[in-house]
This record gives sequence, structure tokens and C-alpha cells, in this order.
Amino acid sequence: MSLPTLWRPLLTTYSVAMRTRLLLITALATATVCTTSISVSASTNSSLAGKSASQVIAIAKADTIAKKYVEITVSATVGASKLTEIVQLGPTFGTEYLDFPTASAKGNVENIDGKLFVKGNAGFLEVQLNATKTLAAKWANKWISIPSSNSNYANLTAGLTMSAGISSIFPTSKISLGKTTSWKGKSCVEIKGESQGSQGSIYVSTSSPHLVLGATQVAASSKLTPAKYGVAFSVSTPSSVTPISATGI
Repeated sequence: MSLPTLWRPLLTTYSVAMRTRLLLITALATATVCTTSISVSASTNSSLAGKSASQVIAIAKADTIAKKYVEITVSATVGASKLTEIVQLGPTFGTEYLDFPTASAKGNVENIDGKLFVKGNAGFLEVQLNATKTLAAKWANKWISIPSSNSNYANLTAGLTMSAGISSIFPTSKISLGKTTSWKGKSCVEIKGESQGSQGSIYVSTSSPHLVLGATQVAASSKLTPAKYGVAFSVSTPSSVTPISATGI
């Protein structure tokens, strides 16, 4: 999250890197959260002052999701492996563009009100859909629709709505508050934590609305940067779509 999952170990192997999303993880509601009694310093001169890590997360989630729309850019590097991902999230839909040169994989995923569409080069189809080389070459760069009954559906659509995507950014265990710092010139408070055993930090604006300004992960030298909060966009159903059942994949 497919790729994305900022909080999972990234790019460790060809298959693992391409089947774990860089952004999306187990929903926060199902995770065991270990909070800390440390609170945001009053010196932040913010409505977050005095709040615990879990309280800051709750406020940031609510304020960020309330924006309804966001575009998120993710970049990650492990050794010679590099990955770029651009995700657009809306109330009931989302899109993902993925470029993973090390695996010669590049493609798009669209979730439109629960309807899933995928298009990518041969490398993308081999990894994301387990297509054979022959079938991947045949259906490369053509839109394929995937029903909810297909085994690939849940992984590919995971997190591709505003609420699900933003909720998945936050750490789920060993949560603590870090220092008050800045992200691209904006004052923010750091939230440290882990998810799926991977350490990282989320940076939340100290000014209201308390939006997620960015995130980093240690293991994959990855950086997640949201932008265009509240800028509405629409997604239309692709033309010339072939059901995956008709592709042989």
C-alpha cells in the first residue's frame, strides 16, 4: 500500500516491498495503543498544550479528516531501492500512482466508491496481481477492473479513502510525544511510535486546525508529505476497462 505502509518495513525484498503499502496499515481502532503520560509543553502556546500523545492523535485525526481531500507524496530509499508514491484521498474514493524503478514497476490504482481499477506496466502487474510474464505483457498499460470478491481487492483498496488513509498514518504502539519542532517552516509537535515493528514519527501542526504536516520512517529513510488539504478533486471511471476475470490473470 500493493505498496504503501509508512509504518511497515519497506523495500526489504522485491515481493514484500510491492505487496505492503507504504501508507496503509492495520486500522488504529483494532490496534493496541500504548500511550504515555507525557504531554505537550505549555510553551507551545497551542491548544494542544497539556495534551497526551493519544489526545493529540485523536485531535489530529479529526481535524485532518475534516478537510475531506488531500494529496500525499511518499518517497522511500533502502540501499539502492527507491520508491515514489502519490496518493489522492477523497471522502469515498482515492487514487494511487506508484513508481518503483528497482522492480521496473509503475502503475495506477483507483478506488471509486468501492469499485477498483488498476493499470500499470508489466512489472507492476506481475507484482501487484501476481500475473505471469506473458499475461503481464499482454495487459500492460490497460485498465483492469477488480471485484470485491477477488483476492487482490482488499489489499489494493486499503486506505484509499480520506478517513481510512489518514487513520492509517498514525503509529499504533509505543506512542510518545517528541519535541516541538518545525516541518517545512511550520510549527509542529512530533509523535513517535511503532507499527508492525517499524519506528517512525508523525508531525502535527501546533496551530488549529491540527493537521498532519508530515511523517518519517527510520528503517526505509522514508518521508510522507501531505499537501493540497481541502482542495476538491473528482475521479471518473476509466474507459475501455476489462474485468480481471476476462484477462486470465
